[in-house]
Amino acid sequence: MLWRVLRSASGFAAGSHDHALVGSGQALVAENVLPGARDDDADPGATYYYTVFAEDQRGAWRRAARVKLSVDDPSLSRRAAADLESGGGGPLGPLDAFIEPPPHGC
Repeated sequence: MLWRVLRSASGFAAGSHDHALVGSGQALVAENVLPGARDDDADPGATYYYTVFAEDQRGAWRRAARVKLSVDDPSLSRRAAADLESGGGGPLGPLDAFIEPPPHGC
């Protein structure tokens, strides 16, 4: 399985290839075989919309998670876990499994 994480300052991605569309405002943060990402290009104090997609064995992409978060929010782990939602609207679990914010001071 392949995981793709997209980031935007203006809203969630509608599709797994939105980062390739000019003017979409989506940036590719990571594309990994493991579910996780670290966003080293996030600006301190900014709020971002992260959309996580998973590719199945047939090559079809589906939205696996989405979360809105502020980079320097000290309550990030607790609050983001509550905000994380799947395509069906149910919680998926701790944010750390999907997005890892950059360390403070970077």
